[in-house]
Amino acid sequence: MQFALASLAHSSSFSFVSPGAFAFTVRCEPLIAPLSIVIADVVSIISGVTQGTGAMTVARGYPAMTAIPGRGALIAGGIGVLGTSQILATAERLDEDGTPLSQELSMGSPRVHLSAVFMEGPNGENQVATAGGASSFDVSDAKRQVERWDGSQFLPYQPLLIARAGLASAPLLDGTALLTGGFSLEPFGTGVIAKVSDSSERLDTDEPQPYDLVTGMRPHWGHTAT
Repeated sequence: MQFALASLAHSSSFSFVSPGAFAFTVRCEPLIAPLSIVIADVVSIISGVTQGTGAMTVARGYPAMTAIPGRGALIAGGIGVLGTSQILATAERLDEDGTPLSQELSMGSPRVHLSAVFMEGPNGENQVATAGGASSFDVSDAKRQVERWDGSQFLPYQPLLIARAGLASAPLLDGTALLTGGFSLEPFGTGVIAKVSDSSERLDTDEPQPYDLVTGMRPHWGHTAT
């Protein structure tokens, strides 16, 4: 998958694998062109062969993305271009072979620098939590917002304990998820302080109070977790 925006100052890439199905490589790189020109191609790697599988419905930079076992992948939010840069309040799915599905899914609000993580629901159903992010490209505009995709729509969920943008997330073997780091807004005296976070939150959707705060790690943001 390739995203290119004229406003980017560097190149970056990351990959993930949907077990038994496909692998994705996502690359963001500079493009010397008007902001209205955006590349939004999906490339899948199947049996060691790289092939294009079509364009996403909307060009996205810095979206959240997670594999869904047996159902492909979900790509959520990000920054898009329609003449001028805008933060997206939509998501879309890829099928198991990496082909983009044409339907856009509405999110509760626009977010970029968010994270998405697959979790199995209490009855074994597939669900995805999209957590944190910012409503502008500025990570200091971090949010506590969490939405849960239940396989058909996004639903509001209990907010994070700490506002985070540029966080990472990963599913854990016990069915919970770890939401870690990011650029955070944390309580300080009578107000809040903006900082690179040295904490994580463990998310357990089976619990009435779903978040456990984990502290004491090295501060980091814009990282990955697996």
